[in-house]
Amino acid sequence: MGATSKAGSGGGDFERPENGSYPARCIQVVELGTHDKTWKNEAKKVEELMITWELSELMEDGKPFVVNWRGTNSLSEKANLYKMLNAWRGKPFTEAELNEFHLGKLLGAACLISVVTETGKNGKEYTNVSSIMPLPKGMKAIDQVNPSVDFGICDLGGEEWDKLWPWVQKIVEQSDEGKEFFGQAPPKEDRRDDQQESGMNPDDDIPF
Repeated sequence: MGATSKAGSGGGDFERPENGSYPARCIQVVELGTHDKTWKNEAKKVEELMITWELSELMEDGKPFVVNWRGTNSLSEKANLYKMLNAWRGKPFTEAELNEFHLGKLLGAACLISVVTETGKNGKEYTNVSSIMPLPKGMKAIDQVNPSVDFGICDLGGEEWDKLWPWVQKIVEQSDEGKEFFGQAPPKEDRRDDQQESGMNPDDDIPF
């Protein structure tokens, strides 16, 4: 079924892109499930989403850098996801477009993305997405390398689940839905990273 949203990245010691702006392409849209969050000393249940892009910048091994955005899975007008998608499109959603929008449309869509390395409260460094905009005319993102993943929380245990990276699976396993599905004991199976091609029409003015 894939990821959906309602109207109304890990830190560590590894190779990072330099702070700056890069052509990029969306490769994953993942519902992370419902997690416990505390905001202004108030405990809340929050449905979370992760969006992943490949940058048109290669690591030493020749593979593209990958960056993630993680936040609340909401398309209400005040939500960060809604604001980010409008910036990516370069124009606001109409009400009709928003009602028909599926997050899977993001897969393969290109953009110009700015990243910055910041230090979290735990002392670890994280590469965060600071801004996003449409890819300027004449600029191209590299062809997609990693497989596309459109994972909805209802896909637990299915084909899309098997495509998730192990660290992403761990986050989903810790959600309310993951705990219920796995009975508090997620299976320890080999997890593969299959490859598949995905793309978009380069002539589209609006990426999705």
